[in-house]
Amino acid sequence: MKLTGTNSYSGSTIISNGVLDIVGAGASIADSTNIVVVTNAQLVIESTTNVLNDSASLNLKTGAGSMYMTNGVVESVGSLYFDGVAQAAGLWGAVGNTEADRTDARFAGEGLLLVGSASGNGSWSNTLSGAWSVAGNWTNSIIAMGVLETLYKKDMST
Repeated sequence: MKLTGTNSYSGSTIISNGVLDIVGAGASIADSTNIVVVTNAQLVIESTTNVLNDSASLNLKTGAGSMYMTNGVVESVGSLYFDGVAQAAGLWGAVGNTEADRTDARFAGEGLLLVGSASGNGSWSNTLSGAWSVAGNWTNSIIAMGVLETLYKKDMST
């Protein structure tokens, strides 16, 4: 199914068979808070506008290429699961994508998925070194803390 416009429904989106191709300016499922791509189904994002809800939960079931993002796409979600198992925050992409911090065969194409972006908690925003406890070093000045928080920084060598 090719989606070319904005959908106003809310709740879950379950892609259980075939392909949901989101293409064109304004095309989105931004009101969907829970997205599940079942084995042998595929979510394709060809639009460079904000297609998914930035705080949505995305669950990709076993299957190579279950999410395809075209070149230039950087989409954001709140959380990512593989077969119901929570994955780390960060920048995800297809195997071999040198722009991604984390890769998996469930992704295809040159696009990227930013996981954990909704609150900004856990995203290091200082390009230089700095103290962990200084709020200004973190996105939205929210310091990552607690057992379920993960530091996300692309290049720890700087």
